[in-house]
Amino acid sequence: MPNVTRQAAVIEMAAKYICNHHFGLCPMMVVKFCCPAKCSLDTLAWHCWIKYFQNLANKAAGTAQQNRSLP
Repeated sequence: MPNVTRQAAVIEMAAKYICNHHFGLCPMMVVKFCCPAKCSLDTLAWHCWIKYFQNLANKAAGTAQQNRSLP
């Protein structure tokens, strides 16, 4: 079983890295991702990148599940 704490830490590091790479911009500005959360002055762009990655993972899991159910 994977270490969830370690995975979360790696995702956070990746989100911060990508956020810095894109000059602190959130995914809405970079990849036109429609964030499901409401932004405020306290929102950090790397939090939005984590939501973006989670959304990608959910879509990939859904596609994989659909492919398994095809004859």
